Amino acid sequence: MELAKAFNLTYDSVGYQLKKLKTQGREVPDFTGCRLINRPIPKPNKTFDDTYDEFCELIGKTSKKIQHPPVKKSDRKKIIVISDSHNPFVNKEKFAEFLAQEKANLLIVDGDIDDLYPLSRFPKKKDVNAVDSLKETDWFLKTLSEHFPEVELILGNHDNRVYRVFEKAGIQPDIIRAFVKTDYMSYMANQYPNVNVVSTKVNTPGVDEIFHFRIIGKDAVAGHWETYSKINLRAAENCFLWWQQWASTLNLPPIRLLLQAHTHQLGSRMVWGDKCYGETGCICQVQEYTVDGRVGYTPPQFGYWVIYQNKGITDLKESRYIPL
Repeated sequence: MELAKAFNLTYDSVGYQLKKLKTQGREVPDFTGCRLINRPIPKPNKTFDDTYDEFCELIGKTSKKIQHPPVKKSDRKKIIVISDSHNPFVNKEKFAEFLAQEKANLLIVDGDIDDLYPLSRFPKKKDVNAVDSLKETDWFLKTLSEHFPEVELILGNHDNRVYRVFEKAGIQPDIIRAFVKTDYMSYMANQYPNVNVVSTKVNTPGVDEIFHFRIIGKDAVAGHWETYSKINLRAAENCFLWWQQWASTLNLPPIRLLLQAHTHQLGSRMVWGDKCYGETGCICQVQEYTVDGRVGYTPPQFGYWVIYQNKGITDLKESRYIPL
């Protein structure tokens, strides 16, 4: 066969020449049985299913195949969690990359939507106009509303800077709650019918709503707890333990996935067999206070989380963080 290829001849022509030489009394090699071209592939005596059935019978296995209930398209949801845009300091290159590659049923912005830089307690090195800053935040919300069918906003510590300024001024808490804490971001979100500020209602005396986290489906939560660590995932671990400790007091549901914003770090860790906690990264520029004389901050990790849920149950095999 290799000889036929070398001289650009067919198998039959080589066979004819060999047969001719043999009739002339010449010794030629015997290639009988070597032709495999165009021969039909023999069918196996048994199919895989037949063999597998025999194997199950041999080992005494009664349930041969696992029957998975079909998941309806409407029962499966894709939820994206981004955080820490810190407008007007959003990293527009990373933000554009994110928008170009993702679609989802629901987008959750896990806090620090607005930096509120003019109200920062840190020494200011930039000239940021408060009105221009709000315009950038409005542009950010408008862009998300046009790209995703549903957008939910969780308030972070930067979003609550307005509240803290009034609180330091000695204004009564009920007035702050009525006119500042909820209305600031809600007024901006109300311009877009598919954008809402969300909170978690708890059935506990003295506690009405908690604005810094949101329960997702039946077994996941995204939050903006004010805890930070230079060690990656340490803050998320603390939040996960906090949830376990406070679950009974606040009547919180058991969870399998907890996502913490605030740290600008990205990652995940499986714990306790079937549970996971993670940090949601960021999509903002490097904040100036993180590189000043005080050593304590870590470089930002750009990215976000994608959660897949079937009937509200998180699929931990497919849910993951995505770097930008």
